[in-house]
Amino acid sequence: MKILAVNWLDRDNPQAGGAEVHFFEIFQRLVQRGHSVRMVTSGWPGAPRDATVHDLSVRRVGGRHTFTLKGRDAVRRELRSGAYDIVVEDINKLPLYLPILTKLPVYVIVPHLFGTTAFREASWPVASVVWLAERPIPRVYRGAAFHAISESTRDDLVRRGVDRDSIRVIYPGVNAEWYTPSSAVGRTSDPTFLYVGRLKRYKGLETALDAVAIARTEVPNLRLLIAGTGDDRDRLRYHACARASAGRSFRGRRGRVRSGPRRGTPPSPRPRPASVGRSASAWPWRCRSARSWWRSP
Repeated sequence: MKILAVNWLDRDNPQAGGAEVHFFEIFQRLVQRGHSVRMVTSGWPGAPRDATVHDLSVRRVGGRHTFTLKGRDAVRRELRSGAYDIVVEDINKLPLYLPILTKLPVYVIVPHLFGTTAFREASWPVASVVWLAERPIPRVYRGAAFHAISESTRDDLVRRGVDRDSIRVIYPGVNAEWYTPSSAVGRTSDPTFLYVGRLKRYKGLETALDAVAIARTEVPNLRLLIAGTGDDRDRLRYHACARASAGRSFRGRRGRVRSGPRRGTPPSPRPRPASVGRSASAWPWRCRSARSWWRSP
């Protein structure tokens, strides 16, 4: 099968996150099974236009903020030049409305839609564009097959008007070998919770900070470690200080743990984060974003 896949970012993009890992874990396996996958995505300053990324043939056009304008034209060119069997669109930013461009079967992967939570992360003009862009999805993608990563995403799509029978819930997998804590590190004597990930407003980490501040009134030695970088770091540090949750600790770009490459530079193969190796010392912790309410085992 020849697949044309479209996603906002590829896995080598300095801004790539969990959605890109999920995307590439799926399509890399399809390539390994003998299918042909061509990906259209955005680029970044200095990025090569064409590349092979984790076995996928990648064409980069535009940038993070111009892909909406340039991505559709790139898809049109690909559809004219290649005899594809199916088009896959991963909607994790703005939809490109690809069913308008082709009569081929369209398969849609939806980690989550933003809805009104976009106004928590972006300025109101940008958030308004996101909110409005999601409104036509049920009509434009009528007849497409939907892949939702959780029941809550499926229910959100159904509330918006997508036919429930067209949606299949497929949970993301986890690389258990990569995310197994080091057996060489013992558990801390103090209750210690760990968050590893990007620091973004929509992740809702202030909820964790508030919970720790409340819990420490009864468990004074409770600790929360936050490892990662992101544009919400300073706000979260201020929020933690305001709540006097003295048991929290930030580790990121200015600390000992970095979650990714610096913006604008090509990423290099990343070693296993130290925080993962040390997480055997942490007690269990789960933290979900405001729009990512998938069920944890």
